[in-house]
Amino acid sequence: MQKLVLLLICVVLGFAAKGIFPRQEEGLSVAKEALKKTEATTPSWKTNSNLFRGRVSKVYDGDSFVMSGKQVRLEGIDAPEGKQICKKDGRNWYAGRASGQVLSKLISRKNLSCYIIKKDKYNRLIGHCFVGAVNINQKMIKDGWAYAYRYYSKEYVPEEEYAKKKELGLWQGQCEEPYAWRRAHRRHHR
Repeated sequence: MQKLVLLLICVVLGFAAKGIFPRQEEGLSVAKEALKKTEATTPSWKTNSNLFRGRVSKVYDGDSFVMSGKQVRLEGIDAPEGKQICKKDGRNWYAGRASGQVLSKLISRKNLSCYIIKKDKYNRLIGHCFVGAVNINQKMIKDGWAYAYRYYSKEYVPEEEYAKKKELGLWQGQCEEPYAWRRAHRRHHR
């Protein structure tokens, strides 16, 4: 972000020197406005979090895993539990296992960069994780293998609506929302 500010200031001063902005104040005003727009489109978690990098050694389900010995849960998404039974084509379907397998293919034995925003009551790190430039939270929802966890975040709602419309992943069947299933099966899940 600091590099962007510096670049904008240099560009504006260069424009002012060439007469594009006759007054330097006008150029600075344009730079400040551009900076506000950039800050508005940058998710707050990218600037207000700790970057944690590591290698994934175990995937629990479609939204949680172990990375460099720490338990991590993907922020803003909720995937069915491994024992959660859904319906697909009139048959029982372990959608949570399917979701976990998809996440495993995306991240197992790969290096991840996670923007950790907090710890939950189970002491798991909660964050937004990337393999390269791919936002794993977003991809799991857009491909239909997790739901937007609206109770905590509305960031990935558009991706969920896309997956639902296209009947991707979990949207091929009928599942109870994972949080509701966990509440009904507190003693038995995982």
